[in-house]
Amino acid sequence: MKQELSAFLATELKLELAWDKTRITHIKDGFTFLGFHLSSGRGSAGKIIVRIRIPEEAVKRAKEKIDVMLKAQTEMSVNAKILALNSVIRGWCQYYQYATVPIFMFRKLEYKVFWDMAHWLGKKFKLQMPEVMRRYRQENTFGTSTTKLVLPTKYKTKRLCFRLVTNPYTGHADPEWEKIVDLEELWTGKEGRPGSLDLKEQVYRRDGGKCGLCGEHVAWEGGELDHRTSRNTFRDVSEADRMKNLWILHPECHRQKTYGQLA
Repeated sequence: MKQELSAFLATELKLELAWDKTRITHIKDGFTFLGFHLSSGRGSAGKIIVRIRIPEEAVKRAKEKIDVMLKAQTEMSVNAKILALNSVIRGWCQYYQYATVPIFMFRKLEYKVFWDMAHWLGKKFKLQMPEVMRRYRQENTFGTSTTKLVLPTKYKTKRLCFRLVTNPYTGHADPEWEKIVDLEELWTGKEGRPGSLDLKEQVYRRDGGKCGLCGEHVAWEGGELDHRTSRNTFRDVSEADRMKNLWILHPECHRQKTYGQLA
């Protein structure tokens, strides 16, 4: 079997079989491939089916990412931290939505995310747990007025529909293939200016979501936090970040103001 497989890979896919990593195993024992554990078993109708499960190792790696993100950096914005967590949770859960009954593994990850986030908020604001829950809990998750932590169980199981895709080794790769982010490339919610996203939220709420220049409504996601008077003109830079010197602008208004100052 190995000889036949090796010949097929070499002639059809131009690949070389890694002999030291290749083994023959019983389908009931299963094997791990692309982050899934595949094995056979009987389905609800009594027929033999392929079960596609989430390995414990995959959950462990996801928890390690959460540890990195919520271990420290309490000087960063709550909003930035939530956005960073949402990006990791969304990518991981959407990848594993097609597994067989993924909800059990999703719950394991959710328990950790929920309580780690609660403790991070407690450390950031030096609050006891009841006060953390009172200020930031929204139903079964945490959030601010603009950003909400999306927990794993919000992602429901999807049925796996097999379809033909272009082989990336013999033709053009499917454009829908997404890059898996490594731990080294993980955005942990670190900001260039710590706390800036929370400042933006305060200013946005104070001004009722209106642009400081044109007075029109500006979407939260597209609005940009700006200093009325440039930070460079202040001897004490912390004075520039006071609320009275901050406003929200449309990107176009921000460019207009900046170019006007340069002119």
